[in-house]
Amino acid sequence: QSHSCPDAVFCANDDLAIGAYRGMRDLDIRVPEDVALVGSDGIEDGEYIDPPLTTMRQPIEQMCERAWQYLRQRIETPDMPQQVCSLQAELVIRASSSKRAQVRGHEQHLIEKDKELQHAD
Repeated sequence: QSHSCPDAVFCANDDLAIGAYRGMRDLDIRVPEDVALVGSDGIEDGEYIDPPLTTMRQPIEQMCERAWQYLRQRIETPDMPQQVCSLQAELVIRASSSKRAQVRGHEQHLIEKDKELQHAD
């Protein structure tokens, strides 16, 4: 490997991912060529960086509805057991996590050989 960067960075939220992107850019680390980058929120700002940010879009509206429902139930019945639910996030794949543009070492050689064989047919 030509650098000591991880293959990918997954950030706890999109704001952190955007900050990581800016830091990597300042260090001349290319996203996604050198490091794939993924956030978690689905905030609109992630669409407008270059490359656009891959994210785990959280079901914010459902989360708020469920929290309000649970709060009302808790107010009405203070002794009720704790309530738990799971909501489905959505993976929104954008360019920040796309397949690396550069293939290193022997992998590049194998790809070139495969192309030669395909053209020979």
